Amino acid sequence: MKNLLLFILFLPTAIFAQNIQILSKEDSTEVPYANIVYFANDSIVGGIYTDEDGKIALKIPLQCNKIEFSAMGYDTVRINKSNLKPIIYLEELPMPLHEIVLTPSKTKKRKTTKLGYPIKGNYNYYSVWNGLEVVTLFKPTIQDQRKLSAFLFYLRDTGFKTPDGYSSVFKIVFYENVANKPYKKISVKDEKRQVFTITPNQHGKVKLNIDHLNMALPKEGLFIGIEYIGFTEANSKDVKENAKFEEDVFRQPLLSFLKLKKAEKSYVRIKFSEPHKNWSDANNIDFFSPLKENEHYVPAFAIEVY
Repeated sequence: MKNLLLFILFLPTAIFAQNIQILSKEDSTEVPYANIVYFANDSIVGGIYTDEDGKIALKIPLQCNKIEFSAMGYDTVRINKSNLKPIIYLEELPMPLHEIVLTPSKTKKRKTTKLGYPIKGNYNYYSVWNGLEVVTLFKPTIQDQRKLSAFLFYLRDTGFKTPDGYSSVFKIVFYENVANKPYKKISVKDEKRQVFTITPNQHGKVKLNIDHLNMALPKEGLFIGIEYIGFTEANSKDVKENAKFEEDVFRQPLLSFLKLKKAEKSYVRIKFSEPHKNWSDANNIDFFSPLKENEHYVPAFAIEVY
């Protein structure tokens, strides 16, 4: 698991824990799965997500002096650690009109077609970590826009015993394609509808129904993939931080990758890691199995469209 070790984020000793909740400034409703990033001046030193109710028990790294709070559809807030309060309010941004965010309709569903690589990789795998995003480019094979019906990917079990009640939490993410690179994240009005909880017995082929998001592929395509939020334990909504290597790392599922001669571009980043916060070409991932000439790494992602 050579690549696993490359992305272990050892958080420094926390000085205290504080329970907070993130709410919308407009109506005081909870902001689910909001991003919290710890900064030492302008450098990222860790991060975590709130739970579905916008709640989290923060464990703040020793060198952190600023904390940033953000979520899709809301303005970002960054405060000094000394100004932290139990309630953080985020201000809603105007919902942009975008050609690929569709309104619900009674369009008759046509026969579905698969795009991508719904194939299990044999040897190449990538350990997920909270804040990890992996996306690949999907383009329509016909001229008209194609409605997204489902997203498929493969997870491999680590082989370690998983506690009862443990679940992994993923978000389906969409980015605009500009010059074959992920650009702006596509906003969905209710971000909670993009979040899925996956139990250990779902390792292997995972198929997620995303028809309810009313998304479609534009002619230039979209970068589509997953963001790993973290994991929860039995009878708890808390998204757990990945701070204990010996206990928690080996409970993280493994994302299957393929080596292909011809493939669309794929990118990887970790939002809460200073060295890896920017998008990196998936070909730069350090797997055991080296690439040959004209080969590409691509996650075993696929979509169903109609």
